[in-house]
Amino acid sequence: MGWPSTLTYKHLVARNVPRSVRILACHGDTAAAEAVFAANPALADDPEALSAAASNGHDAFVRLLLRYQPELARRIAIVARTRALTDLLFQHGMDPNLPNWLGITPLHRFAEQGQVEHAAIFIDHGADLHARDEDICSTPLGWAAKFGRIRVVELLLRRGAKPSLSDDPPWATPLAWATRRGHEPIVRLLTEYERSGALPARGLAHYEALATDLVEAYGSGDEDAMRRIADDFHIERPLTWDNPPHAVRMARLRRFVRERSGGLPAAEEPEADILPLSDARLLIARSHGFANWPDLVQHADS
Repeated sequence: MGWPSTLTYKHLVARNVPRSVRILACHGDTAAAEAVFAANPALADDPEALSAAASNGHDAFVRLLLRYQPELARRIAIVARTRALTDLLFQHGMDPNLPNWLGITPLHRFAEQGQVEHAAIFIDHGADLHARDEDICSTPLGWAAKFGRIRVVELLLRRGAKPSLSDDPPWATPLAWATRRGHEPIVRLLTEYERSGALPARGLAHYEALATDLVEAYGSGDEDAMRRIADDFHIERPLTWDNPPHAVRMARLRRFVRERSGGLPAAEEPEADILPLSDARLLIARSHGFANWPDLVQHADS
């Protein structure tokens, strides 16, 4: 007879049910893993377990795996729950350009999915802006243009990505993808950038307003502020899925902010119904590909 569908991890522990290393990693059960690895150190050679532990922010479990398998980080390429944990993986040799069998790198995937923060972290650690995959023969900028990720397009251009390469197939350039897919804002952006070499100017007031909106949306649930933040963070769909009540949408927004706050110092994580302006500024800065608010301010001023 199978286990009940509601069986929790605590039930598994209480009933002494055998658990795989990956399950232990997901739950950060370092004590159980210590005993497993002491009996069979080879079981620590599990890159998926390392990814699971890092994604869930289980710092002690990640360090335990790396103690047994110091080279394990070279076989994964992820953004962990916190930036400190991501940095630890890079310190242990995680490759920002680790490709799959089609030459698709993490930066290609981040571009496809519109993950600006993840892309910025990997670029900071040496991700190749001009890697070309063997699937659609495009750079990360081409992927961002194809999938309509305008903020990633801006990030890549700001970090030095070339709008096109001399050996690009004509059909695989960023401008070609954006044109074919009908992403007119990206077409205009790329066309203007090739003409002037400059990105659209946004003053500091633009970002200050977004940070203020985030504080207001998180605290009071102001409808206009929630809509503007949903647009900026590209979370309109989950916040309006099945047209849920306002309280549900507000709870989802708060959960979204808390998840994004994984990289904040523990003492600064938003709690209850208050989001400090300093935290909101940091989240806005990171969502636009900047390391922090001062970095954003310097860019806005320039």
